[in-house]
Amino acid sequence: MWDHALPLPQHCARVAFDIGTNNGADTVALAKRGFCVVGVDANPVMIQLAQRNVALKVADFDSRVRLANIGISESPGNLTFYGTSSKIHSRFGYAKARSQVRKETDIVAVRVSTQTCEWLWQYLPAGVRPYYMKVDIEERHYACIEALASLQGEHLLPSYVSWELHEHARGLPYPVLDTKLITLMFGLGYRTMKIKSNKYAGSGGFSGVEGPEKVLDVTSNTSAWRSVPSVLANGLGWPRQSGDWWDYCMKLA
Repeated sequence: MWDHALPLPQHCARVAFDIGTNNGADTVALAKRGFCVVGVDANPVMIQLAQRNVALKVADFDSRVRLANIGISESPGNLTFYGTSSKIHSRFGYAKARSQVRKETDIVAVRVSTQTCEWLWQYLPAGVRPYYMKVDIEERHYACIEALASLQGEHLLPSYVSWELHEHARGLPYPVLDTKLITLMFGLGYRTMKIKSNKYAGSGGFSGVEGPEKVLDVTSNTSAWRSVPSVLANGLGWPRQSGDWWDYCMKLA
């Protein structure tokens, strides 16, 4: 039986945050790699699907997985979430959701509770540092990246963090916001990074989740980590011209 309110048990030494679970494929993939997982999604339809998928595919899900229908924002409260026929494009913000579908009737609006990203840390067992934080919440990834700066103690920072690029968040053209976020992360101690392609992801996961050390960097096509100053000096590039989309993966020194 699901009990989303309880923290993960103390035996969970490796914890991953799956922020934007979608259908639960990443949560399943992470759990099968030995992680305990905390997953959240604003879409009530997708969180229910994720619960079903996890229950079917993760034998001990009740002791290793927590899933909640929560939206992530800069402050707790309530926001209207717009579900579209293409669940991947469901999001906060009617105009952006509307741009992805042809008919207004394809959009269903629901009110969902929101929490700050720091709220997720309540699920951690005592003394456990999160190993990996994956953020994929449709142009609101910044809410979790910026939240890391407010954590009280370096020991709470995830060892690895990844987020999908921002194309137009906060009205900023790409890559202004992501450059700022990478710089923020560097200041927190994330000294190396990779840029991960998602064009051919799909072998078992919605975002193609792999162990962070195995991720291939699009520039070098190797699993070697690159220094943040060198990445910023060379520019972040633009994946859409080749029909790709990228995640930024960063490693705590």
